[in-house]
Amino acid sequence: MSYTRRVGYRGRLLVLGQRGVYHVMSRTACGQFLFDDEAKRVFVNLLRKQAGFCGVDILAYCVMDNHFHLLLAVPEPGEISDAELLRRYAFLYDTPDCPPSSASPAVLAHLLEANEEEGQILRARILARMHDLPVFMRELKQRFGIWYNHRHQNKG
Repeated sequence: MSYTRRVGYRGRLLVLGQRGVYHVMSRTACGQFLFDDEAKRVFVNLLRKQAGFCGVDILAYCVMDNHFHLLLAVPEPGEISDAELLRRYAFLYDTPDCPPSSASPAVLAHLLEANEEEGQILRARILARMHDLPVFMRELKQRFGIWYNHRHQNKG
């Protein structure tokens, strides 16, 4: 079953429940030129990790000094095994800088193996973040913003 949902301030249509290809563009705050060579490399690395986690295919991208363009294919949601869920989760979180608010991949594996309520709730929360373009973009931009602010010792 597929349906559409209006998103964004201009009410663009987002097709849910089936494969969709989207051109996404985002500018930096106030059009500032924030993407130097290092920031571009970090952004592309975060883009690949986020896409690997969410199951989104990156068809093309262009990172400019003050904005970026992405051409993304968002697949229709489907069954994801625990093994695939763990693989994707580890792709995003199996790093030394895994946020303390997130379960480590080892903890997630243990909870899924136990197959108790806590593990199933966590599984559902993680699955809700996959195959969803607005969630993909929000998390990508949040992760980059955290890195950028830490690099420049910005607060807020």
